[in-house]
Amino acid sequence: MAAVLKVYRIRRFTVESIREALQTPAVHVAPGTVEAASAHIALLLPRLRLLQEQRAAVARRIAALLEELGEEAIPGEHRDVTILRSLPGVGRVVAATVLAEAAQPSGRARLPDAARARGHCPGDAEER
Repeated sequence: MAAVLKVYRIRRFTVESIREALQTPAVHVAPGTVEAASAHIALLLPRLRLLQEQRAAVARRIAALLEELGEEAIPGEHRDVTILRSLPGVGRVVAATVLAEAAQPSGRARLPDAARARGHCPGDAEER
């Protein structure tokens, strides 16, 4: 148990607290409750597996789209996606969300305008 806690860097639980929790008496429930709960879990598992597969497929699709949007059309010119993804804490989901919200009807994302509106554009202070 100590090895598992160490490998996964879990520090809020100790081996003693886990052992104590596992040795507490089980909760007594009405007859049939355990069977009903087990049947319900068996019904939910296929749904959860499907959801997990769909989430993985969407994540792969978003990553592919961001990669495609990040390709340089003109050598040496950075795309909005490249700049956005270089920011600390901006991953696949945040980048896709910002680009989707910043897109104009023309389909071209205006990241500088979006950054300026949110107060994140370094050149904004010089223009005032």
